[in-house]
Amino acid sequence: MVGFLVATPESTEQALLLTKVVRAIKAQVDESQVFVISPASTMFVFEHNPNVKLVMSTNSKLTDILSKLENEEIHYLINFTTIRYINRIGRKLGLIPFAPFHLSVFNRLFKKSYIKRITTTDYTKEAFECLEVFDVTDDNQNPELYLPQAQQEPNLAMLPFAVDVKRV
Repeated sequence: MVGFLVATPESTEQALLLTKVVRAIKAQVDESQVFVISPASTMFVFEHNPNVKLVMSTNSKLTDILSKLENEEIHYLINFTTIRYINRIGRKLGLIPFAPFHLSVFNRLFKKSYIKRITTTDYTKEAFECLEVFDVTDDNQNPELYLPQAQQEPNLAMLPFAVDVKRV
């Protein structure tokens, strides 16, 4: 079993794009499990996703997150955030960290000035470049949003890409 902890950004748009990454990891890495830590504002993107074993909020206490993850088999931290304590979680759990280049510089130096503005297309490309070591590639399908039957669909019309909404 190979476990991945994926830390997602605050942007709903970028979180939706990461559903492609989560789907690709699950489909292309044998016996993988994906755990997501996400800001409360974007947790809905991953909560009902069948490719995700557990979703946690970055608003939770560090000790609560660690207690939920300590008995899980997680090996890698895929960090798409600038939240400082995500790296602490990785260190405490002994995870091997990976991050897109623009964030890996931030994660080393903790200086926001090193973060460059990236476009939607670049974000997806950088996310998959981060996973090249695992031979995880983009399947060129749309991002997915899984929602319960009763939940109202959010307004996705303003997004510069299509999203497949699926009901569970």
